[in-house]
Amino acid sequence: MFRRQVLRAATAALAAILAAAGMQVATAAGASAVRTVHYGASRVGEFRTNFDQAAQIWNSRVTTVRLLPGTPASNWPAR
Repeated sequence: MFRRQVLRAATAALAAILAAAGMQVATAAGASAVRTVHYGASRVGEFRTNFDQAAQIWNSRVTTVRLLPGTPASNWPAR
């Protein structure tokens, strides 16, 4: 139970950091749903492969948050 609380807090902190950095997070309804974060690596030049590799490693280890390349607003729900 403590591990789940820490994971939720870490996920919320990651979403807050990404939002502060100008990235948007698309969330699905429900507490157990997978959350998708789109990251834009168009301005990182030669480090693009590092970003993609880091996202791939993240996705292989974390099941509640998926990191996908694209523009940060590519999957933002319209209101």
